[in-house]
Amino acid sequence: MNPGIGGGAFEWVDSVLVKALQNGSWLLIDNVNFCSASVLDRLNALLEPNGVLTVNERGTVDGTILTITPHPDFRLFFAMDPKRGEISRAMRNRGIEIYILGEDDECSFSKEDILSMLTATGLGNSRLSEWLLHLHTTLKSSLPFNERPVIADLLHAGAMFAQLTSKGFSAVEAASHVVEDVYVSNKRSSTTKQVLLLIFML
Repeated sequence: MNPGIGGGAFEWVDSVLVKALQNGSWLLIDNVNFCSASVLDRLNALLEPNGVLTVNERGTVDGTILTITPHPDFRLFFAMDPKRGEISRAMRNRGIEIYILGEDDECSFSKEDILSMLTATGLGNSRLSEWLLHLHTTLKSSLPFNERPVIADLLHAGAMFAQLTSKGFSAVEAASHVVEDVYVSNKRSSTTKQVLLLIFML
C-alpha cells in the first residue's frame, strides 16, 4: 500500500513452479490427477523438448511477455494414485512413467513390517498397534475397491494416535478422533460412511 494514495497496489509474486524453474530445484506435484486439466495443459509447452514456460498472467515486462527457460538442474515429478483418476495420455507421454506396485498388486507388507512402521510413527504401544492394524484390515475387506484405506492411511492414523495420547487424550478418545478424521471424513460415498459407522459400533 502506498501512503497518500486512495487504493492499494498489486505486486506480482512468483509461484513455487517459477522459482523452481529459475533455481534448478526439484518439484513434486502430488496427486496430480486432482489438478484441473486446463491447469495441466499450461505445462505442455514446458514439458516439450527444449520447452519454456510463458507467463502470460504477469503481463508484459519491457514490452515483452515473460518467458522462462528451465535451469538445467530443474526436475518435475508427478505422483498419482490411478484409483483416484487419470491424467491425459498426452501429458503422460511427456515424461518417464514409473509404476510402483501397491498393496493390491501382490506386493503386500508382512505384519511385522507394518507393526515396525507403526512404531516409527511414534505409536509405542504394541496393543494399540495391533488394534489399528486389525481395524485397517477389516476396513480393507469390507469396503469397495475405490474406497479402501491404504498403508498411508494406517500410518497417518498411527501418527495421529501417538500425538493425541501424548497430549493427554485417553486411548478411547484418541481412537474416536482417529477413526473420524482418517477413516470416515474423507470418504465421498454416504453408503461407505454408513458401513464404516456400523463397523465401528460392533
